[in-house]
Parts: sequence; structure tokens; C-alpha cells
Amino acid sequence: MLQSLLYKVQAYPHLKQVLYQETNLLMHDADKEIHNPGDRQKINQQVLAINNMHVLDRAIPLLKAEL
Repeated sequence: MLQSLLYKVQAYPHLKQVLYQETNLLMHDADKEIHNPGDRQKINQQVLAINNMHVLDRAIPLLKAEL
């Protein structure tokens, strides 16, 4: 869903910051709630793919590696 929004937001650059903020909040929640290393890795792979689209002004932070 986020990738679809990234394609649409290019026509509405004033919404890029809103999309970044909402995504950042989701990543913060995921960092606190998702403990399975495999799930975290899959999320990070998707985030890397989104970041590689270079649509947002800043990269979405990856989840920290679980110890």
C-alpha cells in the first residue's frame, strides 16, 4: 500500500512530508512491537525497496537489529 501511495504522492509534493511522518510513526511502533528477527528483516527489505524509489525527501529509517 505504501508503494502505491508513493507513486501517487509525486503529483502532490506537499503531501510527501505527511507520508514520511506517518510512515515514521509506523516504523517506530514496529520497532517496539515486532521482535521476530525474520519479520524485522522482511520489513527492512521492504523499507529499503521503498527508499530506493527516491520519492520521499528523506529515507525511512530501518528497524534496529534485535540482540
